[in-house]
Amino acid sequence: MLEYQAVVLAGGTASKMYPLTNGDVSKHFLPIANRPMISYQIEMLEKASFRDVIILITHQSESLMSGFLYQYNGSLKIKVHVIPEKLGTAEAVVHAKELITGDFVVVSGDLILDPTYLRNMIDVHRTRDASLVMLVKKKPDMSEYLDYIGLEDIAEESNLKKLIVYSPSSEVSTVLQVQRSSLVKHPNITVYNKLLDAHFYIFGHWVLEVMTNLPDPKSIKSSLIPKLIELQNDVVNQGLSLFSYYSNDNGTDLLGDETIPKEAFNDPLEQANTMSLKWHKKSDRFSCFAYIAEDNVYCGRANTSKSFMETNRDIAKGSSTFTPFEPKNSRNAFIANSAKIDQTTTIGSLSIVGDKTTVGGKSSVKHSVIGKNCSLGNGVKVTNSIVLDDVTAEDGTTINNSIVCAGAILKEGSNVVGSTIDYNAIVLQNAYINKQIHKRE
Repeated sequence: MLEYQAVVLAGGTASKMYPLTNGDVSKHFLPIANRPMISYQIEMLEKASFRDVIILITHQSESLMSGFLYQYNGSLKIKVHVIPEKLGTAEAVVHAKELITGDFVVVSGDLILDPTYLRNMIDVHRTRDASLVMLVKKKPDMSEYLDYIGLEDIAEESNLKKLIVYSPSSEVSTVLQVQRSSLVKHPNITVYNKLLDAHFYIFGHWVLEVMTNLPDPKSIKSSLIPKLIELQNDVVNQGLSLFSYYSNDNGTDLLGDETIPKEAFNDPLEQANTMSLKWHKKSDRFSCFAYIAEDNVYCGRANTSKSFMETNRDIAKGSSTFTPFEPKNSRNAFIANSAKIDQTTTIGSLSIVGDKTTVGGKSSVKHSVIGKNCSLGNGVKVTNSIVLDDVTAEDGTTINNSIVCAGAILKEGSNVVGSTIDYNAIVLQNAYINKQIHKRE
């Protein structure tokens, strides 16, 4: 992967995760199974043999990123680039384009992905010299995001499809519109609305210029991918040969009324590619592909409170190749060596208890993640929940299917069900919090 750079988008505001991302808390440093979320992208890229990584953050995350890198001792060469707040995803990449010297990968900072097929995707992009290869995963039960993705089968390929239609959920109201010319040239497309766009994209370097010329706000989903599909379809529909393009005075090549960067027609690896049995025609340089991950490949995004809970529990139960930092015991629970658990307490399988956390007598933790430096009293019951660092749960507290943010205090006998407790909030003695966001006063 030495010739590919990876760009990690870690500057989003994550309004859909409120109050988890309230105040100075950055989504990409939230704990997933007691590990910083961004550590999963770093591990994924290491396992996939990347070497050069650019992480895009906002000023809000600078101190957190400095702390993370201070402890990092892996093989990646990491550059951190600070971007202004509230940029579109493509706009964020453009802001760092001087650091990007070749073909590149863009990965969302909230993606938890087994790296199994990344090398296959890189090989597809390398041999076809495509403008875009994106990763998708079938999610039959998905309801939060209903992007419409139209794919065409490719002969002798099972996972790889030609990307013909792409309409993100934010752009579709009730009717999906597809150009007639696309249907004429691609009569056998299948349109899906239960595919998760993993936010893992591989681009040719020339696409940076297309990004730069997009109208603001520049978005990978809403504007860049539709634009690349438009260029792809123009090549197919007009039947033009790459050798018939001409250059204008600005050094760009023209296709109808579209301006295409001249770099799109130059392939420094052309001679090497033509010697490969997998080399494909030059027009693939404008082609967009979707790579469908196998069912057994873990692929999730922690971009909502619900998916944050699900991803935490998935890591704890071993659904992916990633593991918690805490050691695993004989009951399949992950308990830090420095944690102090009373002998009468049960820590069930698929649960995690973090460093320097104490749990009193006759308590139980089931299918849950308990953070660091927490204090759980006697008779506390935690089920299907995520408890962040420095939380105090006094005697007789019950936490069920909930998220408790760092620094919260749950007074004796309180009962929290299906709720999110804000940072440093106090739940009063014997209070019943049901299906709500409990804010600090």
